[in-house]
Amino acid sequence: MKTKNLMIAVAVLLVIYTISFILPTSIAANIISVKKISGKEQFESDINPLSPIEKKEPLWVPPHLISEKDASPREIWLKDNGIVPESATVTLTVEAVGDPFYKHAPLDVVLCMDVTGSMTTQYQGKSKLDWTKEAAINFLDCLDLEGDDRAALVVFSSYVPGYVQLIQPFTNNKTDMNFSINSMTANGNTPFRDAVAFTVDYANKNHWPVGHAHPHAS
Repeated sequence: MKTKNLMIAVAVLLVIYTISFILPTSIAANIISVKKISGKEQFESDINPLSPIEKKEPLWVPPHLISEKDASPREIWLKDNGIVPESATVTLTVEAVGDPFYKHAPLDVVLCMDVTGSMTTQYQGKSKLDWTKEAAINFLDCLDLEGDDRAALVVFSSYVPGYVQLIQPFTNNKTDMNFSINSMTANGNTPFRDAVAFTVDYANKNHWPVGHAHPHAS
């Protein structure tokens, strides 16, 4: 009999201990706050104990406006039975929230391509020039050619007239750029120094000034 009573007492103590450990946590997780809004009390739960998983905010929140409006007092007499009309104060609060928006700066890009004889070397079933053409066309996909970005194409080789040639001036026409890239053939030696000097000079003289939106080139 004593053993049974002892087991019951231990069980009761365990229940009391469990309740004393869990209950404060549950109460703390269901805090009820009271907010004063225009003279009225609004009760709301700050934490939902049934939702232990925290809500994750998006990595980037677009900039936008939020507004709040209130009137004090909320009810007034306008005109009735000779009563003097009352007045109310309406408050409108507008706030800009969200993450900053960064405008894309127009890019002018000059592709300077090697079309010398060494570009005929084969690698994994394709020539080095074919691989270069593919990379150049993929790079164009990274530009905003439908917007304000532009691209130009320069090739160099001793086989090219003047060793360096501009075969596509600045344009935002992707079709024209792809055609110029695919039309390249490889032959001759490598006038690398002349190619770099020509490309830098063309870019400096023909890029649109920074801070000004250039007109679309055809």
